[in-house]
Amino acid sequence: VITIDATGTMIYHKDPVPEMYCRCATRVGAHPPTVEAMKASFKAAFKSSLEQWPCFGHAAGLSSREWWKRTVRAAFDGAGASYSDREFERVFQSVYQHFGTPGAYMVFDDVLPFLQWASGRFCVGLVSNNVDRLADNTL
Repeated sequence: VITIDATGTMIYHKDPVPEMYCRCATRVGAHPPTVEAMKASFKAAFKSSLEQWPCFGHAAGLSSREWWKRTVRAAFDGAGASYSDREFERVFQSVYQHFGTPGAYMVFDDVLPFLQWASGRFCVGLVSNNVDRLADNTL
């Protein structure tokens, strides 16, 4: 049995995450923070969320969506964006939907040859913190 993490091993983000967060805000008519501010803030928010709610919220009984919602909110807040709850809902929906589509990702060049090689030899399992969206829409 071989288990492989999806993001960063088989697929990667087509565009930098902080850049896409800002673009998603713009798409719904919200004023985004700078990409540089979002870059630092996303990293801090992601780390804080992992510490506060380990295993992407599973240990605290959070759904994956709720864990990401809290993380995205912290990232925008930390980057200096000041959204009302209603405006943040639109921003979050845009971000959450974007990262649940195939257009958000690219497949590493060595994935298909590896899977062809491994398929007859091993049981291959895919692991992801984003399984509810990746499995339905991306993979």
